[in-house]
Formats: sequence, structure tokens, C-alpha cells
Amino acid sequence: MTKECYEKLAHRLRINGAEIVTADEFFGWDKGARDELLDKDILRQTENVKGVKCIECEEGCFIEPERRTDPETKKIVGVYMCEMGRIEIELDRLRCWRINKEKLIELGYYQETEDNRGKRGKKKTKKQAKKKKNFEHWPSPGDACLIIENERIKFYYNGKIEDLKLKKDSNADRLIKLLQAPVSGKIVKHVLCSPGTRPSDLKDQTNEQLNKKIVAVGFVMPMNNIEFIRYVDTRNEYECVLEIHQSRDDFMRSQLEQPLVDGRGFKDLDTAEDQY
Repeated sequence: MTKECYEKLAHRLRINGAEIVTADEFFGWDKGARDELLDKDILRQTENVKGVKCIECEEGCFIEPERRTDPETKKIVGVYMCEMGRIEIELDRLRCWRINKEKLIELGYYQETEDNRGKRGKKKTKKQAKKKKNFEHWPSPGDACLIIENERIKFYYNGKIEDLKLKKDSNADRLIKLLQAPVSGKIVKHVLCSPGTRPSDLKDQTNEQLNKKIVAVGFVMPMNNIEFIRYVDTRNEYECVLEIHQSRDDFMRSQLEQPLVDGRGFKDLDTAEDQY
């Protein structure tokens, strides 16, 4: 391998989570490069991941396959069932390797200093600040809510309910269902994040997808790029700014209770009931 390749691996050590090389990436390199990295102990195989990014459709969901034996070949394969049908995954895709920092230091390609640790912190802070500017705070999230009905996620706003058509078990689908109550960043990372993915990345991706899906099913929102999922740093927790109802019945009960809270007449209550 060239000096540039080693320098690129060393650079990844300066990026949180990038020290892990997935099987999809590893097997994309030529065999000579793979053998050299293993022979020189620059890459060390580490614990397998539980799941991988699905490549069967554009959703790119993170899926965790079950091990099953093919009755014809007797080969053990990974199998996952989704709306697309049965997906078979080579178990080799679950393998991963960690970049050996000590070896790159020994070869002279990496040097850990107080300076570069400080610079990394500054770059991360600027990047995080930039991401926060991409999504807007919605002053009145109480005007809308999410409803989980038959495992589908639906959106309510201005007297209208629509299925957001999120793919079942996609990252956005799983994160929203997880956030029926505030959850710590550590749990989000452990339950949902693939290697190299941060909870903040998942939050931003879900916000982006929710904004697109809500507009796609016909809603006109008061602003663009609303922050539906947010991180509360004082509690180290992620939460959904919208109320999440676990069923349509739960949502209806909240609507029936509303007149008692805001003083609307019982005539309005009957009208609200008729809408649903």
C-alpha cells in the first residue's frame, strides 16, 4: 500500500468512531491491500457487529439478521424479514476490524499530542453548532402529535391524520418508537447505532426524513426544517418534541379531554368526535 493509504487510516483515528473498518469497506479493497494490513497488524479483527446497513432498497435501514441454516446448502446465513420480503445476508458482512493506533505510531504515521486533541474538540464543536442551525424550533408543537397504530407511525395536524409511510424497522421508525419517553444518548447508541454512527447523526437523519415525509403526505407546515427530535444536553437525553400516542384510542381520549382544559363547548367536542 502507498504512504497515502496509511496516512488516511491514521487520519481516521482522529474521527470519533471511524477507527472501525466494516466488512463492506474491507472487502471493497483489493486482496493485496487487505493481506498487507493484516500481516503488518495494522488492522485487527474485533467483535462482530449485530447488524448491517441493508442495500436492498434506498431506505438503507440498519437490520439485525437471524442466523439460519440453508436446507439445501447447509450453509449458515443471515436472514431478515421486512416489507420487501425475505432478505438474505452473508454473515461475513458482520465482521469488522479496528485500526491499530499503536502500530501506526510505531511506523511513524500517527502521533497523539495535546494539540491535535484540542483541535479535534474545536472542530467537533463547530460541526455540532452547524447542525443545530439546520433545524428550527417549532414554538407550538402541541398543535400536532404522532400516533402509533398497528405499528405504523401517523402524523396529526390541523384536524388531519396521515400515515407517514416510514418503512417499518427503518432507523427513523425505530427511533421514534424508542422515544415514547426521553431516552439517554447511551441507550440510543447501544440500541440503534451501527459502528461509526453517532446518536446525533441518527437524530439529524430522522428530523430530515420526518420533514420530507410530512410534506410528501400533504401537510403544509408553518416552517421548514422543524426539529422534531432533539437532544437535551442538561439531561444527556434524546426526546421527541411531539406527544406520541400509543394508539388511536389513546389519541381520541386526549381529544375528548381537551374541551375540559381549554374551555371549548360540548358542541365542539361532538364535532371533533365526528371527524374521526
